[in-house]
Amino acid sequence: MSVRRIFVEKRAGFDVPASQLLDDIRETLEIINLKSLRLFQRYDIEGLDDAEFNAVKDIVFSEPPVDNLYIEEMPAIENAKIFAIEYLPGQYDQRADSAAQCVQLVTGKDRPIIQTARVIALIGDISDSDVQKIKNYLINTVESREAGFDKPQTLEMIMNTPSDVEILNDFNTLDDVGLNALLKERGFAMSFDDLKFCQQYFRDTEKRPPTITEL
Repeated sequence: MSVRRIFVEKRAGFDVPASQLLDDIRETLEIINLKSLRLFQRYDIEGLDDAEFNAVKDIVFSEPPVDNLYIEEMPAIENAKIFAIEYLPGQYDQRADSAAQCVQLVTGKDRPIIQTARVIALIGDISDSDVQKIKNYLINTVESREAGFDKPQTLEMIMNTPSDVEILNDFNTLDDVGLNALLKERGFAMSFDDLKFCQQYFRDTEKRPPTITEL
């Protein structure tokens, strides 16, 4: 089953989150040329056939009295700079998880794969530097990133098989010069003392043979 994409936007009068975000950006970043802002919730969904999708789109993903729902494409917005924010791979997305659970309850079948992103349309005569300032303010790089707009072919996560554990020859016999060289060569996230402690542990506690040490 192919990936389906929908955008959900609160109707005028119900778009409180967009109004709050606009006020926050204006007050915090002092970008006075930002005239208005439109906020969309984007869902990419995989694992539903046509009947299942039609059954859940106005129940799980939107509320017709208060939401506008757009299938596959956003509406055209004049004089707007648009970007999207998504969670980093591996970060928990509560909105996506809750939607997948609800879809499963409605269909009674396997839970679909769902990914979400928040799409923000900035409207006004604002510069590229202002747009970047807004992105820096809204994107928490610890858990999220700027999302692209190309729809993926699949939402399945492709897991690469890790390579075999590397064997370091003569690690236990390296002197301080050799340990320093190894530290710089490999770019370990540790100090020289940390690396020396590891060497002492493998050599004196585990009593590894001098030519066999797993990295």
